[in-house]
Amino acid sequence: MEKLTDAEKATQVQAYVAEYQAIMTRINWFMSMQFVPVGPVVAFLALIGAIHASFDPILVAWGTAGVAQCAVLTYYFALYEVYNHVRYVETKLKPRLAILLKLDTDAFWGYERYLKKFGKANNALFGDLWPAIVSVLAFILAAIKRTPGSGWDYAGSLITGFLLLLTVISATRVVKVRKDFETAMSGT
Repeated sequence: MEKLTDAEKATQVQAYVAEYQAIMTRINWFMSMQFVPVGPVVAFLALIGAIHASFDPILVAWGTAGVAQCAVLTYYFALYEVYNHVRYVETKLKPRLAILLKLDTDAFWGYERYLKKFGKANNALFGDLWPAIVSVLAFILAAIKRTPGSGWDYAGSLITGFLLLLTVISATRVVKVRKDFETAMSGT
């Protein structure tokens, strides 16, 4: 790699800072997206509570479980993206900028490191796993309500079972990416 002039270094620093700002904007968007399904799920549950007697109980049970699992999958999609962005900042962007600034990576953008050292309001694993527990409970409650042999029962259990499988896979991916960036933070 050829040696950069001071002006080229300044331009590169500006580019990295602009990238950081863009990533932080995306992280904010994904953090907001995590909780977007809450309102519609609450409205759906209120509607189901009001009209459930008009529909087949199996359809209501599996439909409610499916809606809950779709909300959980949305949460996991967004949480994975948040962690993945932070992993990129910690493992790629920050070291590149540190070289240009001739700083140690501990000298800036230290909030994640601070949280790791002094703790958060709760264990990150709780936020990573509670949605999976909600998904499992939704499946179990629908299964309790089931009527074996019903067409809706077969369809509901297959669809919701598939969504539950996706939830478990998503939860595993989320925990892995968080551990990846935490390992990267302790290594720098």
